[in-house]
Amino acid sequence: MFTQRHPSLLWTTLSVCLLAVLWVIFGPTGLGGRAAYAIINGNSMEPLYHTGDLVILQPVTRVEVGKIIAYNYPGLGRVIHRVVAIEGEHYLFKGDHNDWLDGYRPTQKDLIGEAWIHLPHLGRWVLYLKQPVNVAILMSLAGGILMFKSFFTNPRPKKRPKSPWRWPNFNTLGIDPATRETILFSLSLLLFIAIVLGLLSLTTPAYRTVSDDLPYTHAVTYSYTAPANPQVYDSNTVQPGEPLFPALNCTLDITIVYALTSPAPISLNGSYRTFVLVSEPNGWKRTYELIPETTFQNGVFGTQTRLDVCEIRKGIETMTRLTGLNRSVFDISIKTEIKQTGTIGERPYDESIVSSLDFGLDPIQLYLYRDTNGETDPLNWQMKGALQGSRKEVNTLSFLGLRLAVLPVRILSGIALVGALTGILILALPALTLGISMGEAEKYRLKYGNLIVRTLQPPAIPTGKQISTTVVVAGLDDLARIAQQTGTLIIEYQSDTLHEYTVWAENIRYTCTLKDKPSDQ
Repeated sequence: MFTQRHPSLLWTTLSVCLLAVLWVIFGPTGLGGRAAYAIINGNSMEPLYHTGDLVILQPVTRVEVGKIIAYNYPGLGRVIHRVVAIEGEHYLFKGDHNDWLDGYRPTQKDLIGEAWIHLPHLGRWVLYLKQPVNVAILMSLAGGILMFKSFFTNPRPKKRPKSPWRWPNFNTLGIDPATRETILFSLSLLLFIAIVLGLLSLTTPAYRTVSDDLPYTHAVTYSYTAPANPQVYDSNTVQPGEPLFPALNCTLDITIVYALTSPAPISLNGSYRTFVLVSEPNGWKRTYELIPETTFQNGVFGTQTRLDVCEIRKGIETMTRLTGLNRSVFDISIKTEIKQTGTIGERPYDESIVSSLDFGLDPIQLYLYRDTNGETDPLNWQMKGALQGSRKEVNTLSFLGLRLAVLPVRILSGIALVGALTGILILALPALTLGISMGEAEKYRLKYGNLIVRTLQPPAIPTGKQISTTVVVAGLDDLARIAQQTGTLIIEYQSDTLHEYTVWAENIRYTCTLKDKPSDQ
């Protein structure tokens, strides 16, 4: 048995286990828990959430349309809205009260947690307590109440003597009580950590599936040249980017170099063809073939072709004469259609793309269209892509700011759990076995500790006391309460199997007797 003022070993163990479970469920993620918190600030989620509400978040297991999830919005902080669409790796969010989508499209790394428990108005109190001045006011009020109570409440007769709990001196282990308490505290702490880490690791998959997309890039480099009149140009040839004047020269020699690059090995078979697309804004268009369909391998080819601008101009003049269309500028696009199948990094690949080199043709010149912002080079066409894939990697969990691998944590927490419970059982076993075999008097000595003083002679009336009344109480528990209230000790005198207990209080002698069973001796 243990004192009534201190929890039993079993209760301590259960309390540690319960605290560990609650910590895992409601503890912050940065401190080993699985919960995050969001305080509603605004009306974007009304009528579900209102300003000042507190929402407890749990880890996002799977993103689905309709789920309410909190995420980090750059520049704004934590935002909690509903998922309305999924586009590849990006998620589209919208507040229930809003008519527009969120401007930021987060990815998995931006997600904080999905809504779990809604606590109306509680967030206001959290914000209130975060203000230093409010904390100071509450502490001042608490201090004032304590001072008021100390001044105006009736003082107790005397402060009772301390009777600290201690371990019984079990000779089977040879460990003193102070050391036992230290060991018990250490084992309880180890048990707490083992349960927290064990629950975290068991509820977290040992391996996680992560995106392992294989990137690749299409690159088409264009170049063109033509004989030039030195009286018009700086050299004898038209350089890439310079206009061509059909009055001086009608032909343009075009070079096309294509390459598909990727960090993974490429094994592809493909074909390409090049044609000229003449069009104008009303939707009219006409196609002239430059290079018929040609095969190539492993994502690389180079080719040359010649564009006859005068022939294209004749076609345009015929169309305008027959239709009466009066247009001065037409779009001339050199397009290359590329088809490929095969594998990239042992992943199947099948794709068709069309690159383009765009010119404008007016009655005087053929000139290259340029990006007005200067962000892209019209002579270097690029398109990036990726073959989607996934791979498994060792999963980790967060505990006190550390990232720990799940599988080793499972093993170590299991070892720690068994070790802590074994140690606690070793400490408890002597108490349990001794509690069964010991007599009632010994149990009471263990229960009340230093409150009981044993004497070898019958208790005599203390010097200076006048005992006028002797009160026989029902049992030792009643006598112990009197001793604690009056700040005195219990005197125990044993005669054979009879134990006499006495408490001297003022002019009253309180007493009771206890007779051990023969089997207790």
